[in-house]
Amino acid sequence: MHSTTKTDSLGSRKGTSLVETVVSLFLFSIFIAGACKVMISHRQVTDKARAHYTAVNIAKNQIEQIRNTLTRIGYDQIFNNEEKEIQVAANGEVSNLGKFRRTTEITSVNDGMVEIVVTVEILDRKKLKFGKESEVLRTYLARPLKRS
Repeated sequence: MHSTTKTDSLGSRKGTSLVETVVSLFLFSIFIAGACKVMISHRQVTDKARAHYTAVNIAKNQIEQIRNTLTRIGYDQIFNNEEKEIQVAANGEVSNLGKFRRTTEITSVNDGMVEIVVTVEILDRKKLKFGKESEVLRTYLARPLKRS
């Protein structure tokens, strides 16, 4: 019997069969699907890390604003910086479309010291609600000593 497959001078087959082509396309598609999944997961992790980094910076900037109030206006005026669930943009500016919500609590520890707690919640992009994700920064400020 004669073979119907063509061979070259070294005795190997020329071309590929339909089954081999389908199998190779199937394996390639599995590889591409896996690569896409990895890229999507990487993007989600990166976005989440960026949001937390931004939230920390919003909180740090708020604490710095309070320190500036202490320096410019005086210790007794820092309580005016308290706020509850103010929606802000990534730059910390008040915005109804902001993806962050900031709460600043200032509590007197004793006669000359306050505790400042800034909580920045991160908007859940899927549910479009504030919830689980947040960053909290806490610091203490003392009343400056009077110079004589």
